[in-house]
Amino acid sequence: MIRLHIKLNQKGALVWSAVLLALLLGFMAFFPSMSNDAMKELTSGKLQSLPQSILSVIGFDSFPDFTDIKVYYGYIMQYVNMALAVYALLMGLNWYLKEENEGPLNICFLSQEHA
Repeated sequence: MIRLHIKLNQKGALVWSAVLLALLLGFMAFFPSMSNDAMKELTSGKLQSLPQSILSVIGFDSFPDFTDIKVYYGYIMQYVNMALAVYALLMGLNWYLKEENEGPLNICFLSQEHA
């Protein structure tokens, strides 16, 4: 049954993959501007103007060094993971609604006879 749903939603998966790839490439296109020392000085200068209590509340006690590709990639992956989570949520809801509208549920834990 899962294979059937995957085949039916192949086009949507390709579109989401293209969007995620474009998002990743767009973020990575900004890395050269983040990797120079001028950007590091600009961000540290702006952050030093804020009081330490505000920085600790928003979690910027130590600001990440975006000149390192691993740190920058880790930062942008949170957005890619959020997009993947939204896609997984949409797929799960679509599968559930399709099963609900087209016939009885075949999932044991949602069936009332097994409750």
